[in-house]
Amino acid sequence: MKYKIEDYEFSPRLKQKTKVPIPESLYRYFSINTNNIEALEKFSLWASQPDQFNDLFDSSEVKLTTSTLSPNKYRALFDKYIEHDFESPEYISEFKDHIYFYYLNRLGIICTTTTMTNELLWAHYSNNNGFALEIDYMNLPPNFQDPVEMNYAKNLDEFTNFKNNDPFQTIFLNSLIKKDIWSYEDEFRIFVSPRNNSNTKIFENPVGFYRNNKETIQKQSRLFRVNKSIFKSIALGFHFFTNHITKSDFDRIDIRFDTSDEQSDLKRRVLEFGVKNKIPFFNTAISKVTFELDSYPIKIKKINSNLFHIYK
Repeated sequence: MKYKIEDYEFSPRLKQKTKVPIPESLYRYFSINTNNIEALEKFSLWASQPDQFNDLFDSSEVKLTTSTLSPNKYRALFDKYIEHDFESPEYISEFKDHIYFYYLNRLGIICTTTTMTNELLWAHYSNNNGFALEIDYMNLPPNFQDPVEMNYAKNLDEFTNFKNNDPFQTIFLNSLIKKDIWSYEDEFRIFVSPRNNSNTKIFENPVGFYRNNKETIQKQSRLFRVNKSIFKSIALGFHFFTNHITKSDFDRIDIRFDTSDEQSDLKRRVLEFGVKNKIPFFNTAISKVTFELDSYPIKIKKINSNLFHIYK
């Protein structure tokens, strides 16, 4: 494993002590569906719930254990976060569940990568048919943490202690470790907290057990509107224009969308959004020289409601 818990600083913001080179931009891949297009049109990013990823062990509770916790340490940790009515040491085994759900309800994760030409990401997350957003992470809202590089390990181990009596440190690290079979994603994660973060604010649709007799809990959406400048460019998948080309010349391609077809109309909205907001576009192509995926800038002009001209 590349990093350990000692390699991170947790106050006031999560940071890696070792200087990790981060590209000027990061990228997030999207499939073509209504939720993704509506979020795009609202200049919004979705901060995923940590236990909802396609990797079954990603941020999973199964990697956490409280086997080394004494009753006194259990009570001290539990009292720090939740007003409760449990006093018996027998509830130590349930501590993990309570803190884990407390964490899930207060944390979102945005998964990004370092390039717009990752062949496996295009295939797995958009079927080469969607789009990728170039994100200017330097100007994200204050409740967005700085990007943190993912750990890839050959084997996963249980976390057996809660360093400095703070389970969040252990749980954060739990969300930064994946098996090395996922290393092709070259992932950087952006952790997101509810706006004006405090113990009384959680995300919508909370999961698990929560009890607090003294405070009123405020729920916030996981969809965050960001400044328009955050979306630096849009890369289109290799098959984005498949079945939509009506004419192709040396320097221009005519694209017509069928607004009566849902998928076709959603793609039309992606182009319309980019053109309207003057966001640069890139197209992906297969290099016949290197046999790798390549990208190149294109200019798009809207002719009417469903016709666009693409200039190479």
